[in-house]
Amino acid sequence: MNLSAFVEEDNGTSTSVKLSSVSVDEFATVRTFYHIIDQYVCVALGVPGNILSAIVWLRLHVASKNSSAVYLAALAINDLAFVLLKLMPTFMNNFHTCADWFCYCSELLHLSITTIEPLLVLGFSVERLIAIYCPLQVRLYYKYNIIINQSINQSINQSINQSINQSINQSINQSINQSINQSINQSINQSINQSINQSINQSINQSINQSINQSVIIIIVS
Repeated sequence: MNLSAFVEEDNGTSTSVKLSSVSVDEFATVRTFYHIIDQYVCVALGVPGNILSAIVWLRLHVASKNSSAVYLAALAINDLAFVLLKLMPTFMNNFHTCADWFCYCSELLHLSITTIEPLLVLGFSVERLIAIYCPLQVRLYYKYNIIINQSINQSINQSINQSINQSINQSINQSINQSINQSINQSINQSINQSINQSINQSINQSINQSINQSVIIIIVS
């Protein structure tokens, strides 16, 4: 099967430009091969590779000493999201359904990723350019940045420790006060009950003794 394209007429004459003849079978083969590479090979290599790259560059001792590690980790995460988004058409074709909001969010995420990618590369290039042309200023900036980060971390840790200690002390004081109040109340109640019982018993005994004495006197007199 030959493919041909027609060009607009020039001075009343029409000419046809024959393209390179490509058979349908060859075109289908190339398309299948590209689909396999684009879907499966890129996913099989891109997902674990980008995950390992992000893990390596986001290590504390690497990211704290090398500012380029942040850009490379961001690029790895961005590429991982792009590779995962390439599986969305296959996923949606398998389930034959797609909500409108899901399609809109996928498209927005895809556009955001494709826009952020060159910006990250630009930031990484500018950072390397500054590091090459002004190495001393960059080192001083890194030292000041490290000092500032350490002071910020110390203040944050101090505030967190203070709040934790205050909450612990408050809870301990509350529990101690509750236990003390309970023991005091119990002792007071016990003493009150004992005094009341003693007074009642004394009054009862006195009344009984008086009645007995009176009855004995009456019997003797009679």
